[in-house]
Amino acid sequence: TEIREQFVSQLSTFHQSLKLRCTQLKIDFIPVHAREDYVAVLQSYLIKRTRMR
Repeated sequence: TEIREQFVSQLSTFHQSLKLRCTQLKIDFIPVHAREDYVAVLQSYLIKRTRMR
């Protein structure tokens, strides 16, 4: 449908601009699905950051 296509397009544009802005500000951008276990996501992120030091 046309409305869905517009929504998906605008969401994609927003997602790309958010990723770009995060990169500019040196912020880690980690896409996460709302149904993912936040503890596992956070653990993975913290392990990655610890290894970078």
